[in-house]
Amino acid sequence: ASSPKIDSKAVYLCVRVERQKTMMNDSMVHGLASWFLANPYLCMHNERESDRHYVSCQVRRSTFRLPVIDSTSGHSIIMIAAGTGMAPLRGFIQELPRMSQLETALYFGCFHEKSDFLFRSEIQAAVDSGKLNRLASAFSQDGPELCFVQNMGIEDCEYIFKQLSKNLSVNTNKNSHRAYIYLCGSQA
Repeated sequence: ASSPKIDSKAVYLCVRVERQKTMMNDSMVHGLASWFLANPYLCMHNERESDRHYVSCQVRRSTFRLPVIDSTSGHSIIMIAAGTGMAPLRGFIQELPRMSQLETALYFGCFHEKSDFLFRSEIQAAVDSGKLNRLASAFSQDGPELCFVQNMGIEDCEYIFKQLSKNLSVNTNKNSHRAYIYLCGSQA
């Protein structure tokens, strides 16, 4: 959930704790990895060194990145995320101030605005600064009717089509307008 171009010495995670009721006695079972990562006190605050738990990990270079583009061509970047699918897009939003002449949009959906709107202050700062031109959000469990991130895309289809259709010209100039769509999240 971070860009190595912004902070090459840190890796940020965005983890949703998996919880399910068992069929046998209605007790809650938590996902092993997500529960472990969401409860760092299990790792760090044991009195005895032998009781501590450690996570071994490896960071690899990602191929999921923003395009290298000519900043004068007015390209479009459309980002769509559901829940923790926002994690890689947060890194993109962190990089936006380094880019210019972009038309940018974010469509984000989750269950509840108060508890699930991931990276709200950073997203709002990007909107306020003009680096994120468009924000549409859906909170499926907050209103009287279900509303999902795909509903935001349908409501905004004219804008999305306009950005995509700019790319349909026969112009083969590599600096001509291009639209990039990033779709993230298991429910997106």
